Amino acid sequence: MLGDHPLSWLHEDQVRRLSALFGHHRVIYLHGHLHKTEGRQEDGAGQPFLVLQSGAAFQARDDEPWRNGLLWGEIDLGAEQVRVSPRFWNPDNYDWPVETGRFPERLRESGSDWWVYPLPLLSSQKGVPIQPSWPAPAGWEVLTTWRLDAMRRAITPAEAERFFDGAEPDWVFALCPKLPRRGLVAALTERVASFRGTDKPLVLLLTGPRGEGLRNHVHRLLDRLGEQRLPSGGTLYHAFGYIAAMHAEGLDFLSRPVLAKVLNCDPALLGEQVVVPLAGEAAAGGGSVLLTRHRRIAEAEVSIMVEEFGEDMAGHLEDLARAAPGARLDGTYVPELHRWDYNLPEHFIRKAPDTAIRLAQAVLDMERGNARLAVNLARIYRECSEPAQGVAILTTFTGDVSDDRAFWYEWATCAGNAGDHAANAVLDGWSLAAWEVSGQPAGLAARIVPPAFMGFVGLTQLVAAGAAAKGRSDRSGPHQALDAGQVSVGCGRSDV
Repeated sequence: MLGDHPLSWLHEDQVRRLSALFGHHRVIYLHGHLHKTEGRQEDGAGQPFLVLQSGAAFQARDDEPWRNGLLWGEIDLGAEQVRVSPRFWNPDNYDWPVETGRFPERLRESGSDWWVYPLPLLSSQKGVPIQPSWPAPAGWEVLTTWRLDAMRRAITPAEAERFFDGAEPDWVFALCPKLPRRGLVAALTERVASFRGTDKPLVLLLTGPRGEGLRNHVHRLLDRLGEQRLPSGGTLYHAFGYIAAMHAEGLDFLSRPVLAKVLNCDPALLGEQVVVPLAGEAAAGGGSVLLTRHRRIAEAEVSIMVEEFGEDMAGHLEDLARAAPGARLDGTYVPELHRWDYNLPEHFIRKAPDTAIRLAQAVLDMERGNARLAVNLARIYRECSEPAQGVAILTTFTGDVSDDRAFWYEWATCAGNAGDHAANAVLDGWSLAAWEVSGQPAGLAARIVPPAFMGFVGLTQLVAAGAAAKGRSDRSGPHQALDAGQVSVGCGRSDV
């Protein structure tokens, strides 16, 4: 239980009730507030609980009476102990030495900087293996020492073959007593590097399991995945394709909710139906971010899917770009959603402008009233040397743009880049004006020159100069709208 104030700061009746509650649940209460470290064993209604008080670590002046400190701790469920090590900030040496005198020396672990408290357990619980009661987050599991000990065994031939096929290592591989440790790998590397004889051993990098080419291995993998159908439709081949499309580009924000949405799969079943089978095929996996086993595998897969199967990988990315806001609109939390909206199209502006435009359009299609996404698409058109298309996007946008200077500024920039200097001058001026009106007036002329714009010094001359620079002969595009509205400046009229 984490809190700020010590229990003694509360009203007496609250202290009694909370103490009984803490004792009933054998709570470890962690708190601060007093800027000093302390630990004590207490009881509530005859049942034990533990209180640990920590110092404060913040940017205080070195001469203040409250010294910066922290309490480093760990819990050992097997030994039924809580171990703590109090530290304080020493401004003279710029380090965190151990703070003595805060806990009883009889509780200090011999020869160490740790103080040991027993877990607050009932006598009937002592010696009984403790199973953590808190639920593990999605994609994680809580492991106990007993569970790990059970996995310290020799691996089977089938497990070994799966490992060398590139499967993700698990605890059995990590704990197997017969697998060589990293120290042996380092020793072998040293012997090869320092060998001086004529028959120097060679170290070969195998680019695929069993020494086969990586491309052949991935091709066989795709064939197998294509045979494994998903309950929601499609196959593991499609799921693997989406993961590889992102990983091959070095994009590390494909999360489970987005993949579940694009596959039309229940997010709660994605692990069972997609992620675990892909991991079993040594194809892909991951926790919150989904990746292939290696980026080289993703690159090989994309190459095969494009060159041999005729897949449109930009289309895969479009599907994902729509799935991310779609999952959010379904009420699902999507991690790093802004990266789907902005980073994904931005990634392709230089290397594949058409793809950047397709992706920015895809996210705007999902939220047609989002002015920021419209501005982003217009900017990408402009940076891809198509500013007139950017003007068209903003001219036809129907969402709310009140108090959105970026919208008008981008419109002005696109117009200027497209050679429409009159619109550029007016829209630039409007983006800089002191707005004093609310709502969004009807008509383009009213939108760019409301009454608050009358005070903009020299506006008539500015507009006239822009019109002269552009020339009266060009009446295409946004000029028709400007002509039809006739820009009103409060004293006379200027038809731009």
